[in-house]
Amino acid sequence: MQLLREIGRDEVIASYLLAEWPLIRERQVPEERLRVAYDQIVLRPDLADEDENRARERLLMLKRQFIFDALPEGIRWTEARLSPAELRAASVIDSSDDWWEFGPPYTIGDAAWRTPHLSHSKDEETRYHVAKIMKLADELDPRRLAGKLILIAPAEKAPLTVLEGNHRAIALCLKQREDLIADRVLVGLSPRLEGCRWYRRT
Repeated sequence: MQLLREIGRDEVIASYLLAEWPLIRERQVPEERLRVAYDQIVLRPDLADEDENRARERLLMLKRQFIFDALPEGIRWTEARLSPAELRAASVIDSSDDWWEFGPPYTIGDAAWRTPHLSHSKDEETRYHVAKIMKLADELDPRRLAGKLILIAPAEKAPLTVLEGNHRAIALCLKQREDLIADRVLVGLSPRLEGCRWYRRT
């Protein structure tokens, strides 16, 4: 992993929200006038505007409060570049709504290998997520790769976990096009992540 530059939490939130915005916009912003107004600050964020930063944070927390509540304070955020092999070796997030039919730990590369075999799963939620990944892989359009992958690790040389962007990362691995996204990731580093529920070692 090559660290490129230090970034602030506001940039992480802006990128995370960009990826989540279509679903948040549809399900949690009922008024069309508000959707249009929020489009401006989500799609064209001004990180120097504190009011915008707080508004984006409030929007993201409508859906992802539980993710951030479990992260330790004092994370050092950085923009980084990964090799395709490093992305494949990163762990899938250990979330409470885990829909996989195989036990952890597992990596993005492992999940990509297993995904096609789960298309006929008996579990409805598994089939939904597999279909979503396969659709992303089939449509593989760099312009639709909204937001940067967000990963976490307790140290620069430690194994990584994908905090946000698991579907996109798996889809790209399926097509062996990890290069489209591996060089534009955000990474949070903190020794305290060893005890975080979202971090897992493979």
